[in-house]
Amino acid sequence: MDPILFHLRVNHFPIILAMVAVAAMGLAVVAKKDSFWGYGLVTMLIAAVSTPIAYWTGRGAEEVAGASEVLDLEAMGEHEDSAVWALIALLVAGIASGVALARPKPMFRWIAIGTALVATALVLWTGKQAGQIAHGKYTMTLLDK
Repeated sequence: MDPILFHLRVNHFPIILAMVAVAAMGLAVVAKKDSFWGYGLVTMLIAAVSTPIAYWTGRGAEEVAGASEVLDLEAMGEHEDSAVWALIALLVAGIASGVALARPKPMFRWIAIGTALVATALVLWTGKQAGQIAHGKYTMTLLDK
């Protein structure tokens, strides 16, 4: 399978899962339901596990895309830089979520939701930067070919 296509297929998992996890944890705070906490924390764990896969496939996609004349290589470098931070943040949020699942105390849950918020913001920013690689100033060039 083409490395770029493979990356485009898997990179949405951590983004969507992180957003769903934060929403579930926010709902847990409002509704004061342990079941929402459990769902949010497990979903963040899954997001954290899927993130290295998305990052790894991005490395393969970069090798192929680097030779492209129509893709914005500067945007690709910025995307890669923010992907490292998103990877680290999601792994930390996953660890915090695992701890909060094992020890369901308020302090651990607040740490989990705090790290999840930061990680989600970073992964959303990384996704936004990815859109600039091919959808920025080169959109018309791609459509013309």
